Amino acid sequence: LKVRDSLRLTLGLRFDRYQQFGNTVNPRLAVVWNPWSEGTLKLLYGSAFRAPVPYELYYNSTGYEASPGLKPETVRTYEAVYEQRLGARSWVSLSSFRNEVRNLITQVTNSNGNFQFQNRESIHTEGAELAARSEVARDVTARLAYHLQRTHERGGDRLTNSPTHTGTAGLSRRFYAHDASAALECFFMSSRRTVRSTTLAPTAVLSLNLRARPWRGSLTVYAGLFNLADADYRAAPGNELTQDAVSMDGRNFNAGLEYRFSGSR
Repeated sequence: LKVRDSLRLTLGLRFDRYQQFGNTVNPRLAVVWNPWSEGTLKLLYGSAFRAPVPYELYYNSTGYEASPGLKPETVRTYEAVYEQRLGARSWVSLSSFRNEVRNLITQVTNSNGNFQFQNRESIHTEGAELAARSEVARDVTARLAYHLQRTHERGGDRLTNSPTHTGTAGLSRRFYAHDASAALECFFMSSRRTVRSTTLAPTAVLSLNLRARPWRGSLTVYAGLFNLADADYRAAPGNELTQDAVSMDGRNFNAGLEYRFSGSR
């Protein structure tokens, strides 16, 4: 709905019916206001629904117990976003959000000593994000994003594998003469608590991606170099593993060819 030139409303409604769980209706709403030509304010609301999959409901084996009484997960999201263009080549955005998750399906160790999927009562996430992009030189673009969040249960306990700080910084270059591009990106994640009550160290991972069409046709050559600095990157697993951290790949790469047939998009 275009209320006026500077104000628009977007409304959505989704209906699902599951034989086992019944009906669910989830609305979405967006209010977009342009107070001036270079600035945009967005107010967003939505809800979503996820029914448990058969594995979560019925898997039953040695050390595992089925959970036929699981309830669907639901989430409500609230977000406010402000975007501002800074001239023709740059923009910056600031957002604040809150998510309310109910009946989150989580694998736990039950009173019988078996792994079982159960619903957690209530999970809340509050946070903010700052992002910016700028063309810092001819054909060179810089990107920066910082994300601050806190995810906790209703009683205040922080969730495991939930970093407070994450961020990305990237620099990309276009080479029009060779129809090519190169992008360098660094991803940062702060410390996280594990299910074994230990703490994983902060991690920074650097990657490089290259693409080119050297023959001016439909064939593209690409390559990716990941974890260039061979950082000690570890992930926090769930209860089903005995270790409190799982080592991720060190320095690795891929390369390939991509061909687009005439008329494809």
